Amino acid sequence: GNAQFEMIRRNEIYSIRRACTAVGGSSYRPELIFLVVQKRTHCRLFTPENGGQTLGNALPGTVIDSQITANGQFDFYMCSHYGLKGTSKPTHYHVIVDDVGLKADEIQRFTFDLCHMYARCTKIVSSPAPCHYAHLAAYSAHYNQPDFREKDEGDVKASRAAEPGELLHILPHLQDVLYYT
Repeated sequence: GNAQFEMIRRNEIYSIRRACTAVGGSSYRPELIFLVVQKRTHCRLFTPENGGQTLGNALPGTVIDSQITANGQFDFYMCSHYGLKGTSKPTHYHVIVDDVGLKADEIQRFTFDLCHMYARCTKIVSSPAPCHYAHLAAYSAHYNQPDFREKDEGDVKASRAAEPGELLHILPHLQDVLYYT
């Protein structure tokens, strides 16, 4: 809930900003847009079919950003993919940081576009490609980084990260290759 989002703002966003400064110097302060992607929701979206006699899956790109969203927060549900079997499930997005100041429609469109960018799949996926790539990179990190382990930091599971100013070493045969795809 809100406490977890505040912890993300305090820890994750702070760490991203610190890493940018460590790599690019004190003048390097990129504007961030940070969304939390919640794939497992109990929400289902239906559209009327056959003159309203039956219900069908929502079409890809369907966005719900009112009525069932949280008051005082920037969140939305999006059904980005076709329902292949049964009922398609929307993904719930929470906008935690928007330094750029994009309009809701712009963030939603960009999010939808990123669902078309996953190289392992020829169809639209349920969440943006960077989420899939982050998962694959974390999964393969223990192969590329022998000392990569998860550790407990309070209530949050954190992974070993590079020290400020340190870039993780990539094996020579994996450089310039999308090995995580």
